[in-house]
Amino acid sequence: MKSTGKEKRQLKPLGVFALVMAIIYTIPIIAMFFIRSQMSITLGLAAIPITLISYATAKTNFWKPPATNVKVSYLGHRCFQLACDDQVVFIDPYPAGSVPGLKPVKGKANLVLCSDGDESGAAQIKIKEAKRPLPFTVTEFEAADGGNKMFMLDNGDHRIVHLGALDCDLTEEQIAAFRGADILMVPVGGEYTIDEDEAADITLALLPEYVIPMSFQTAKYGLKEIGRGTNFASSVIEAWLETEGHENGHCPVTVRLAAKNGKERGLASVEVRNRDEVKNSRKS
Repeated sequence: MKSTGKEKRQLKPLGVFALVMAIIYTIPIIAMFFIRSQMSITLGLAAIPITLISYATAKTNFWKPPATNVKVSYLGHRCFQLACDDQVVFIDPYPAGSVPGLKPVKGKANLVLCSDGDESGAAQIKIKEAKRPLPFTVTEFEAADGGNKMFMLDNGDHRIVHLGALDCDLTEEQIAAFRGADILMVPVGGEYTIDEDEAADITLALLPEYVIPMSFQTAKYGLKEIGRGTNFASSVIEAWLETEGHENGHCPVTVRLAAKNGKERGLASVEVRNRDEVKNSRKS
């Protein structure tokens, strides 16, 4: 994926300090060629190793590359918190008291996205000003039935797709845009959205790296009229195995997170790591 161009490198204090020191210690080195005294030669020779070390430190520490790792936290229902480069995006915060068993969504964010037009939950989030541009390019898509928005967030290294309260098929253009995303967030509860079987079909059409089910109920939280989506992962695998030519493809990995705002124990957050970082860790 190409960079969005919004990410800017930052100066690192250590690199700046090392560069200044390298320049300062270069002066006695130059001076010993013009001032032919024992002291200037001694100072010049002594400054050489310090200068080389300072330049090497400045070279490796001058720039701080923008962070591209994304921490994805599930707060329950359709609500997620994405954190990247010290900036935060909330998607679909639910209004307080609207989902049994879930605590109100609270926190600070640089951006809040709402898929169903109800922004009352967004009032619980305090918007903070960012010191630099948001690391995500956000693209909004409207469902074919007009009752839902979907969001694609791209930070230049990762694409994350949130399907909102989807209750219809995706268009060919939307499938093409979402296909191959790093993370797909898909509702599985039915009643108000697609159910787990429909979600499995959509997942296979999009073939993301990872898929996170949302909008389901558990024994601890969730709307009582929607399903639990407990068969979603097996439905994805079954549909993938039944797909012609699946041997040459990649079966999306289902990651079911427990709501961070709920009482249920379990993994509530995952980190989407920079691909170069993952590649290097595998080599080592």
